[in-house]
Amino acid sequence: GKKAKDTKASAGYDQVEQGEQDDIDVVNEAKMVREADNLSVKVQDLSKNYYIVNSDGCCGRNKTVKVKRAVKSISIGVQKGECFGLRGTFGAGKTTTFKGLSGELQPSEGLCAISGFDVATEMKKIRHLIGYCPQFDALLGLMTTREHLNLYAAIKGIPKDKRNKLITDKIREL
Repeated sequence: GKKAKDTKASAGYDQVEQGEQDDIDVVNEAKMVREADNLSVKVQDLSKNYYIVNSDGCCGRNKTVKVKRAVKSISIGVQKGECFGLRGTFGAGKTTTFKGLSGELQPSEGLCAISGFDVATEMKKIRHLIGYCPQFDALLGLMTTREHLNLYAAIKGIPKDKRNKLITDKIREL
């Protein structure tokens, strides 16, 4: 049978700066991820920072005014056959973590790998292995069903000459 894994997103706040100890499950998960080399999904020490930049108007120089840390050093390991869910409060970094895993954004630090392939450098090898439905805006209001299926088939790397038949078959199934 498949096991379920429920991982808490503790990325949106800084436990160390608050003087709190990491939860023992968080420590154990990070250790397992560091030591494992056979994970289906491996997120190791993932961090994502967003920088707020102001231009001083002189010579086009920009200066970083503020850093917003969306994800702070999260580690997650998913074994083959596990069902994985990520939960946490609003702003904890769940969506940002999944965007890093899907290749939608690059992490500031850390590693995201799927079936041993690095998301940052080997996304072409990963695309056919994953599916991802974002929390918001999964469907674009001005596109038809056929146009959506064609778009997602292209994203998944389905050859153009095979798309029309596959899409027509799927629409008929529905």
